[in-house]
Amino acid sequence: MASRRGEGLAAHNLFLWPLKLVFYTWLTLALMALAAMGMEVVLAKQVWGEAQGLTQAQQTLSRDLALTHDLRPDAPLTGLARTCARGVYGFFFQLIPIERWMTNAALLPAQPDVTYYGGDVIARKDFVYPLQDEIYLAMVRAQIFGVRLAILMGAAPLFLLVWALGLVDGLTQRHIRRACAGRESSSMYHRAKFFQFAGLATGAMVYLMWPVSIRPEWIVLPLALLTGLLSRVQWTYLKKYL
Repeated sequence: MASRRGEGLAAHNLFLWPLKLVFYTWLTLALMALAAMGMEVVLAKQVWGEAQGLTQAQQTLSRDLALTHDLRPDAPLTGLARTCARGVYGFFFQLIPIERWMTNAALLPAQPDVTYYGGDVIARKDFVYPLQDEIYLAMVRAQIFGVRLAILMGAAPLFLLVWALGLVDGLTQRHIRRACAGRESSSMYHRAKFFQFAGLATGAMVYLMWPVSIRPEWIVLPLALLTGLLSRVQWTYLKKYL
C-alpha cells in the first residue's frame, strides 16, 4: 500500500511540476518587479530627487526601447518589448484599478468634499493623492521591467545554443574520461549544475532591476559564456557508469 501511495505521489508530481515551475517563475518575476519599483522610488527620493527621478526613468524607458530596435532591426523584438511592458503595467496598475484612481483623481480637487464619486474617493484620498509622484514613477518603472524582460526572452535562443554546445562538448569529454579511466567527481557535477541556475538568476535579477539604461549585451554575453562553461563542466563530470 505504501509503495502504491508513493508511486501515486510521484506520478502526481510528474504532471504538476510544469504548473509549479510556471507559478514560481511568475511569483519570482512579480516580486522582482515590486522590488525594482520600490528601489526606483527610494533612489528618486534619496539620490536624484522626485522630478529628476521621473525624468530619468522616462529617458531609461525610451533608451531601452530604442535598444530593442538597435540590437536587431529586422526582428520583432520591439513589438515583444511593448507587449511585455503593457502586460507588466496592466498587471500592477490596471488589474488593481490604480490607473483608474489616478485618472479620476485628476478630476477632483486635492481635498475633495464629496463623499461618493465612482466608489473610489477613499482610495484616492488616502492612497493616490499622498503618493501621486511615487505611483507615476512606479508606472514607468513597471514598463522598463517589461521591456527588459522581453530582451531576456529574446536572448533565450542564445542561452539554449550555448548550453547545447556545452552539453555536446561535456559528453564528449565524459566519453574520453570513461575510456581513459579518469577520476570521478560528483561534487563538480552538482556544483556546476547549481551555479548555472544561480548565475542566470542573479544576472537576470541585476539586469531587470538596474536603475539606469544598460546595453543588454553587457549582461547577456557574459551570462551566456558562463552558462556554456558550466554546462560543459556539468556534463563532463556526469557519472561514468549509469
